[in-house]
Amino acid sequence: MKDQKLVDRFKLGKGGGTAVGKGGGTAVGKGGGTAVGKGGGTAVGEGGGTAVGKGGGTAVGKGGGTAVGKGGGMAVGKGGGMAVGKGGGMAVGKGGGMAVGKGGGTAVGKGGGTAVGKGGGTAVGKGGGTAVGKGGGTAVGKGGGTAVGKGEGTAVGKGGGTAVGKGGGTAVGEGGGTAVGKGGGTAVGKGGVSYSSSNLGRSL
Repeated sequence: MKDQKLVDRFKLGKGGGTAVGKGGGTAVGKGGGTAVGKGGGTAVGEGGGTAVGKGGGTAVGKGGGTAVGKGGGMAVGKGGGMAVGKGGGMAVGKGGGMAVGKGGGTAVGKGGGTAVGKGGGTAVGKGGGTAVGKGGGTAVGKGGGTAVGKGEGTAVGKGGGTAVGKGGGTAVGEGGGTAVGKGGGTAVGKGGVSYSSSNLGRSL
């Protein structure tokens, strides 16, 4: 009976919204939104958005967006975007973008972009770009570009370019170019041609 009172206390459904709060979870559903809060999780679903918060996770789904927050993770899904935040990770998905943040990683996916941030990594995917940031690495993928940043590496992929930055390396890939920067090295690839400051060379 006591548990049921707790559930009722933290369950709020407004304007056709659906909300379920369990085990101390908090859920708010507004304007057709759906929210599920479990085990101390917090969830807010608005305007058709869907949100699930578990184990202390926080999730906000708006305007058809979908968000899942687990184990202290934070997720925000807007305008059809999809976001998953786990283990302290932070994820934001907007305008059809997809974002996954794990283990303290940060990820932002916008306009169909895809982003994955792990172990403190940071990733931003925009306009169909793909970005993966691991172990403190930073990655930005724009306009169909692909970027992977590992171990403090930095990578930027633009306009179909591909970039990989490892171990403090920096890489920029543009217009179909491919670049790999390792061990503090810097690499730039443009229009199918790759350049590296480490050897000042050039290769197709």
